[in-house]
Amino acid sequence: MGCSFCGKNIPRGTGFMFVRKTGQVYTFCSRKCEHNMIHLERQSRKTRWTKEFAKTKASNLSIREHAQKAKENVKE
Repeated sequence: MGCSFCGKNIPRGTGFMFVRKTGQVYTFCSRKCEHNMIHLERQSRKTRWTKEFAKTKASNLSIREHAQKAKENVKE
């Protein structure tokens, strides 16, 4: 099972769950993740130390590289 905020794997028997009144369940590896998501309402894709940020950054870089190659091909 992974943390709902940072994406880190949570070993069995550790971490904790947060259940909203709507029934939505979040699992967290630490209070740091819970505090960032629930209390500070931060988005994990904008927080540098999360896995989702790394995925977003990698996809943005590949899109930029592809666009640059397309521009170079048009110029030739």
